[in-house]
Amino acid sequence: MSIISLQDEYKSDGKNYGAGIGYGQNNITTGKPEIGNLTGNISYSQNNAESKWVNNQTSIIAENGGNIKVGETLTNTGAIIGSLNEEKKLSIEAEKVVISNLEDYNRGENAGINVSGIGFNNKAPIGQTGVQYGSHDKEQDSKATFINTEVTEAGKKLNLEELGINTDINKAQTVTKDEVTE
Repeated sequence: MSIISLQDEYKSDGKNYGAGIGYGQNNITTGKPEIGNLTGNISYSQNNAESKWVNNQTSIIAENGGNIKVGETLTNTGAIIGSLNEEKKLSIEAEKVVISNLEDYNRGENAGINVSGIGFNNKAPIGQTGVQYGSHDKEQDSKATFINTEVTEAGKKLNLEELGINTDINKAQTVTKDEVTE
């Protein structure tokens, strides 16, 4: 029996380029023809993002305990298995038990530059430059979790906590990193 949480996957890469030029011959305030105004700009930006993230952990939850006998192998990959009732535990027996956690991540960045200028009536041009950068980097552990559960492997009852297996539903998913740069 395999209970496996799936990571939603996303990947994005993009680049944007832009350029523009303009010429105006009339004075903005008087509306009369004059020697022209010249404007121009160029811009470039890029972004990338990548994510593997468990949004909803797979779970098998009994309200009042019970017994499950697995013929061969019980696999719990980042999922929640257990009983809601602390007094009536879920009992699982299997020949082999395989437990693994998932490491989720969601990261990305974007950067851009813009250079523009305007020249007024043969006077010194006015230039402007803009730079933009942002990033995010978030990670979490989606832990294989057993709540109110007794697990027996090949006839031997496992001590889940001693084995480092999560037994707290509130710690089934734990954010381990959350950095944002703007």
